Amino acid sequence: MYTKLFYLIMILAVSLTLVGCSSSELTKFSEDSSCKTTIEGNYYKVAIQKYSQLYLKMEKHPKKVLGSLISFDSTNAVFVPVNMQMGDSDTSVVPVDTIYGLVDKFGNVLQGEIPEFWKKDLNEDLINHKLWIGLTDIRTELYYELRLQPNEPFAYCINPGVYEVTLLDFYEDRDIADKGYDFGKIIITIKPGIVNYLGNIYADYRTKDDENIILVPCSYYNGGAQSAAGQFGGFLGSLVYTIANEISNSDLHHVIHIERDNNFIPEANLDVSDVEISVTMEEE
Repeated sequence: MYTKLFYLIMILAVSLTLVGCSSSELTKFSEDSSCKTTIEGNYYKVAIQKYSQLYLKMEKHPKKVLGSLISFDSTNAVFVPVNMQMGDSDTSVVPVDTIYGLVDKFGNVLQGEIPEFWKKDLNEDLINHKLWIGLTDIRTELYYELRLQPNEPFAYCINPGVYEVTLLDFYEDRDIADKGYDFGKIIITIKPGIVNYLGNIYADYRTKDDENIILVPCSYYNGGAQSAAGQFGGFLGSLVYTIANEISNSDLHHVIHIERDNNFIPEANLDVSDVEISVTMEEE
């Protein structure tokens, strides 16, 4: 005989399945060119790696060291290895003449060259995050998403109204994301019957100390690993993993700034007007 707990679990499973299958993405203009109001622009993202890469000259083959590059000039590189394997101190000063190659986290070769053996790995390690922007209609409280591909234009059909940005997530894929939080209150106004030009959205082209930027602190989330934990540890194991995996990391953030291009060409054949954006950052 089935117990009430069994039925509760079945209802929960079906509910989660339905939620997972639902989509909040706005309709792309390419899929409905009859819509009379759109939001359009471009999204640009610098490809990054988790670590800089240092290749040291050795007797036979260069030695690869991953870490954080603090500074670099014609004399030395100041580098913090991931596993401190270059010395007893946290920071190592590496003379330029001992470097076979030095690559920053954006994939730029600063010194020497990348050993042939590791060139393929370098390209595969580059991350080019997609950006999901969640918009909540202030009047109706309905929720929609712009799902932007890196270094591509976007054009979505949208209803006129005033929206608050309630989600800023940077995805490597559907399971791995830097989930934004405490990015302030961002309000955008969509006017009817025109192309609402959001602008060129740039992610990580500037630093958090620059002016006129939106700093997006993030927590790291790995949904695939969470699912695996759930299979091995049951529902409780999954829950514990999710909580642990979403703990904020003060060093993890993305920087957004927006620029307008006078030569912007929209997809929709409508008049163009810049989106009104109001940004109120959280007080520290």
